[in-house]
This record gives sequence, C-alpha cells and structure tokens, in this order.
Amino acid sequence: MIDKVILDKISSYIEYRYRSLHETKLKLRQLKLSDAEQTEIIAYLLEKGFLDEDKFITAFVRGKFFHKYWGKQKIRYGLSYHQVSQEIVEKIISREISSEDYERTILRLISKKIGGQNPSELTQLKKYQVSQYLISHGFSYEEFTKYLS
Repeated sequence: MIDKVILDKISSYIEYRYRSLHETKLKLRQLKLSDAEQTEIIAYLLEKGFLDEDKFITAFVRGKFFHKYWGKQKIRYGLSYHQVSQEIVEKIISREISSEDYERTILRLISKKIGGQNPSELTQLKKYQVSQYLISHGFSYEEFTKYLS
C-alpha cells in the first residue's frame, strides 16, 4: 500500500514541471523509501500518466531550444543526464525543431553578438568569438560557418 503523504509529495513534485523517470527515481531515493515502495510508486505514476518520457523530452527540447536558444548538441547532452533513449530524443528533436527555426535561431544569436555589423566585415578575432559563443550554445561549426563568411 502506497503512503498517501509520500504519493502526494511525489505527485506535486512531478506536477510542478515534467520530470524524467531518472529524476523521479532520484527523488524517491532521497525520501529513503525501500526498493519495493519505489517500484510500486513508479508503477502507479506510470499507470496514472504522471510520468511520460515523451512529454518530458518534448518539453525539455522545446524549452531549451525556443527559450534558452540551445543547439541540438547541447540539448542531447542535457538529456543524457536523464538517461532517456537516444532514439526517442532524435525523433523528438527532428519533430520539434524545424530547419527554418534552427537557422533562424543561429542567425538571431549571430546578430546578438555582432550587433549591426555585416558578417563579411568581421575581424578574425570577432568571428572566433562568435564561433565560440555558438559552440557554447550547442551548435556545431558546420551549422553556422556559412553565416560568418
């Protein structure tokens, strides 16, 4: 039998924002529950739809791309912590991030870094700085070099 207090606590933890199965298991361990109790609670949460890896990955991808302006590499890396299936991650990334949105985001970040300058008139140092900025946001060199030439 699942303790109602614990169930309410973990349910509100998940309802605050979508959580991965990995995060939820870590939280249950913090609550010092036995393995049997953890398994029972996880089964209940999955059955009732509180835990859904697809919804979690979709929310993560959309949030990090559209609000934090992360590139695909950084999103993949961020999701690796959550121990989710790479196949599902790739499917959701390709479904949620269109090539037009990706290109628009790269151009937005370049514009933010160079102000009103023309990209073809940038110094080598400035191009390097912009490149490092984009790489730190999870974009690969091949994805943005055509915009800096």
